[in-house]
Formats: sequence, C-alpha cells, structure tokens
Amino acid sequence: ADAPVVHTPEGRWRDWPPLVLDACDEPLTKGAPDMRGVWLAYKGPMKGHIERVEQSGDRVVITAGGVIHDMFADGTLAGGVNDEGVGGARVAVAARFENGRLNLYLNNKRLVVTRYLEGDTMVWRWGPYTSRLRRVDAN
Repeated sequence: ADAPVVHTPEGRWRDWPPLVLDACDEPLTKGAPDMRGVWLAYKGPMKGHIERVEQSGDRVVITAGGVIHDMFADGTLAGGVNDEGVGGARVAVAARFENGRLNLYLNNKRLVVTRYLEGDTMVWRWGPYTSRLRRVDAN
C-alpha cells in the first residue's frame, strides 16, 4: 500500500516500465493465486501476448500492451482499475479474489475479466475469449 498507484502513461509505454511493487514484501492475501512473473500467451486469440504480473498483499499490477493496470483486489471501484482500456477507452473495474481467481467487474457489476491458475498455466478470460499463458520469468 505504500507504493504509489501507477497509471498508463500518456500515449502508452513503448519500453517496459520499471516494476511498481519491487520494494514491497507483504505476503499475498489469503486466497490470492500467485501469478507473479512474466507470462506469454501460447494458445487462444491473444497468442503472442506478453504481460507482467506483480503482486503484494491484495495489490496486483498487470503491465502489458502499453498499459499499466494497477489495482487493489478489495472489491471497490476506488481500489480497482481506473485507467485506459481497449482502444484507449476509459475503464472502471472492481477487482476481487474469488475462489482462487482474480476477477474484474465492470462498474462493480458485470464480470468481464478473470485470471486463474491451472497447474503451470494461467487462464485469462476476457469477455468471450480465453487464452492460456505460460510463465516465462518469475519476479
């Protein structure tokens, strides 16, 4: 909670930005899947996509595709992602850890994104699309 919340920079990032939670050492919240690391989508519509996931306590930072989604999985819109989404549209989602998953709820109402682990694979469901990612490097 001590690290300042980071948002997508104007015009998106082009070179990987520094880690946000690098100095944080709070244990993961009970029930949070450990998704820390760099992931590569090997199957599904997002094949080739690379993302970096950082976690500390109930905080999650997902950096990918020019955006930085920094959130607290506390079930509130204030703590969730309030940033740029697909095509530059503004998004407001609440994040929650539920049943070993990180779930994102648009306007804290409709489940739109979920990530969870199946063995060494991260499953990422975004709307009707499902992609499978493998960890290529751990934080």
